[in-house]
Amino acid sequence: MTLDESDILLNLGAEAYQTGTPEGFKTAVAYYQKSAALGNSQAMTNLGYCYTYGRGVQVDQKRGFQYFIQAAKLGNFEAVMKVADAYQKGKFVEKDEINAYKMYLKLYHHLQEIGEIEEYPEVCLRLGNCAYSGMGTKKDIQQARTYFEMAAAYYRQREHVYFYYPKQRKQAEEMIRKCDQKLAAENQADRKA
Repeated sequence: MTLDESDILLNLGAEAYQTGTPEGFKTAVAYYQKSAALGNSQAMTNLGYCYTYGRGVQVDQKRGFQYFIQAAKLGNFEAVMKVADAYQKGKFVEKDEINAYKMYLKLYHHLQEIGEIEEYPEVCLRLGNCAYSGMGTKKDIQQARTYFEMAAAYYRQREHVYFYYPKQRKQAEEMIRKCDQKLAAENQADRKA
């Protein structure tokens, strides 16, 4: 398989970014911009992160969000999640928890269909949080627990890939514990009734 020019530029940007230096970040942004101009959605997503966190550029969260929107329109999974997060929090857009939930759910089903849900445990964690607290959907502790279980399992499988996955796994496991407490309390209340 040969890489097209946008992928080559994306990879050069990623190599520069991984140096972790200010100069490396600036170089990465230059490559990402060239790749994004050629329509590469991952480069657009990476630019979203660079502008959001000020890596190689001045922090400009609004501009970062615009890159996430462009990439999401092209179907980039990370970008779809970031746009859904914005709707859930009301950041850069009017708060719309229902739309956020629908975006997470649509992404979840798509990832299941193509067999890649294990690579995106964040989607399960977010759906679990929605079901647990009733954000954008009916509160459903049992469904929340199911999502949290999947998230914990997928984080555990890929802990070696990302440094923050162990922390995310622990968060999912803590939410499983909270779900179990709520479900036990509900069962006890049902028995008394």
